[in-house]
Amino acid sequence: RAIVAADALAAIAGRVAAARRPVLVAGPGAGAGEAGPALLGWAAAVGMPIVADVGAELRGLADGLTTIAAYADLYLRPPAADAFTPDLLVLAGSVPTSKAVTTWMAACGAPAVALWPDGRGRDPAAIAEVVATGDVADAATRLAGLATGAAEAGWSARWQAAEARAAAAVAEGCAPGSEVPAVPREAQAVRAAVAALPAGALLALSNSLPIRHTDAYMGCGPAGVRPLVFRGANGIDGVTAASLGAARGACAPTLLVTGDLAFLHDLGGLALAREVNVPAAILVLDNDGGGIFHHLPVAEAAPDFERLFGTPQGRELPCAAAMYDLPCEVARTPADVGAAVAAALARPGVSVVIFHSEREETAASHKAFAAHVAGFTPMEMKQAATQHKDPTWRHREWGSPLAPPLLLLHGFAADSRVWAPLAERLAARGWRVIAPDLPGHGGTPAPAATTRLPDAAAALGATLDALGAPAPTVLGYSLGGRLALHLALARPLAGLVLVGASPGLASAAERATRTAADATWLARLDDGLPAFLAAWDAQDLFASRRALSADVRAPADAVRASQDPAGLRAAMAAFGLGDQAPLHDRLAALDLPVVLVAGEHDPKFRGIAAEMAAKLPHAHVVTAPGAGHDVPLECPDALLEAVHRLDSPKGALR
Repeated sequence: RAIVAADALAAIAGRVAAARRPVLVAGPGAGAGEAGPALLGWAAAVGMPIVADVGAELRGLADGLTTIAAYADLYLRPPAADAFTPDLLVLAGSVPTSKAVTTWMAACGAPAVALWPDGRGRDPAAIAEVVATGDVADAATRLAGLATGAAEAGWSARWQAAEARAAAAVAEGCAPGSEVPAVPREAQAVRAAVAALPAGALLALSNSLPIRHTDAYMGCGPAGVRPLVFRGANGIDGVTAASLGAARGACAPTLLVTGDLAFLHDLGGLALAREVNVPAAILVLDNDGGGIFHHLPVAEAAPDFERLFGTPQGRELPCAAAMYDLPCEVARTPADVGAAVAAALARPGVSVVIFHSEREETAASHKAFAAHVAGFTPMEMKQAATQHKDPTWRHREWGSPLAPPLLLLHGFAADSRVWAPLAERLAARGWRVIAPDLPGHGGTPAPAATTRLPDAAAALGATLDALGAPAPTVLGYSLGGRLALHLALARPLAGLVLVGASPGLASAAERATRTAADATWLARLDDGLPAFLAAWDAQDLFASRRALSADVRAPADAVRASQDPAGLRAAMAAFGLGDQAPLHDRLAALDLPVVLVAGEHDPKFRGIAAEMAAKLPHAHVVTAPGAGHDVPLECPDALLEAVHRLDSPKGALR
């Protein structure tokens, strides 16, 4: 294999030396052969954590000196992902299996360098700025010798803590009667099966859910187990035949984890079983169809989902094993799976173990469990925010990075976390949802004393440019609505939804009165955040919000309670209506579709919406039934309707 050119290595070494938060993303095949120990040594030399795909052949080499993120799929999601923003990505191996990891890579905005054995394409997002090709083991060894920099203090420790937290949650989620969301039963079965493997065994993972369950929930797994993955094929052709052929060629105990459709698709591959004399087990996750599609937006969008995507096969799989005279056991529980696989690997030849599960339950359990692991407490969020500040505003994303962008701007005393339920629904409808923390809120630094909304709009525009979303559709609520209005006046947008938002106070007297009122609120912050929020919520504007059940209010109230009082003070001083130049006369210049939303029980802002609609060239008013001022919390369906009105060709209102 060719030796990597010295200038290419020097370029990578220089980038890594200058980085304070580098991360090595190791996809399938990254650590094959001698490359594995060499990559571990290089990462240890510079304090660089490794996000290791299950197929990277690195997890089984864990040496205690290098931080290996094996549970990254579970916590590189909002909001936890905010604490793990790198300033350099180092790519090795093929594209990672985890969608959460690839989404995080695209969203973090970090530059990337790549170390690959050849020139074969492994970078579909085209993020690598420097690419070195050749002998990866030799290159990593030389890079370790060139290491002159070191990651910032606490960078690796942060990943280690997340791994420990995720590992503990997975263990608890597999226990009966756990207080945390349960790990999907399919994933529990895979964990039990893999745990039965001896050192030196071969672990073959079919595409779709088998490899994803193992990648997300197995951790580093038993030492010395060699993975075999089929990601390059991106399909289910020949999985059984290839796995049994590998078992025969390697003369090693082998476990194939496959799905029912892949198993049926390669029934002919079972003919190879008569040629396999080493112990081999085939674990079939039988969810009667294509379970992977329940994890995708198509599950909610396809009118005939079950026939077109679920594709139930309705077959008795033990009959397939009997056709080839193979021992077969139907395991009822994950523990039974582990015992059956252990028994199969204690005898020569091929055995089949079948585990039944439900597709919908698997998808719902995975979503709930991943959300649990990725959910920081308010204190953890505050610590994460102080540990790292991006040059752009702190933000969260949902949906595909290739989908049309939709920007969500929250109101005062909140942050982007409050959008999570609505953002997930919008992402399922095909949007790339971007939700920043406004200045002084969440993880975005407080505004300077001289900052005003036009300045914030310019800074937000720079963030959108950095994210590759220069002209999104924008939905802004209250303070976020005022900022959205300034953004629309400063740059082209695809569409605008304003929720409980005002174009400003028309008269100087009104502005003076509002400035005095804001001064009173600023003084109340000196009494502490709990007292301030209690008084804030007691306003008549939020009467219907107070009538909601505590369970409905609890997530948003927790976000409010986690805010920094100093940040809120700076935001109120900078962005209060008293200091905002009125925009009434500029509304006619907004040549884009606008939807104005106000609550049924919010007469003040229903009146403001009607006045604005009369001045805007392309406007529509939506009344949120049963809601007061806090429409995002009280009636999110009204916001879905508002966005739907903009989601049409050329931005024309529906």
